[in-house]
Amino acid sequence: MASGEDRVLSVYVTAADAGEARRIGRALVEEDLAACVNVLPSHTAIYRWEGKLEEGAECAFLAKTTAARFEALRARIRVLHSYALPCIVAFPAETGDADFLDWVRSAVRQSQEALVSVDRNEYPAPANSRAVPVADGKNKESKIVRQ
Repeated sequence: MASGEDRVLSVYVTAADAGEARRIGRALVEEDLAACVNVLPSHTAIYRWEGKLEEGAECAFLAKTTAARFEALRARIRVLHSYALPCIVAFPAETGDADFLDWVRSAVRQSQEALVSVDRNEYPAPANSRAVPVADGKNKESKIVRQ
């Protein structure tokens, strides 16, 4: 198993629907933040939010990346996501097909010239979206919503 920054991760992310999961997943692969993204079928989420028990349909995806690229991937998901607090959880690949793991590493490997800042202001919002203040007052950031 690789260690440190070369370690391969599977990153589990929830999304509002399959369209959002595909849109975010495509951006992650196009920007070399993920080697590949698998969009999973829709599911029901049950959770507590602001003191209330909630239940609703969601979609999820798995993005394959490395520990070195995780922070940039996480920041990009936060910019593109419609949720104020999306689930973004990374699981290390303890073992796997060596050729596949090497492919993931090579697909997301960054050169010194290609280093990307994770500053939210450097990532543009999707063309069909706008930033709006979060009304609950608990988040200090704007939320990106699709128009």
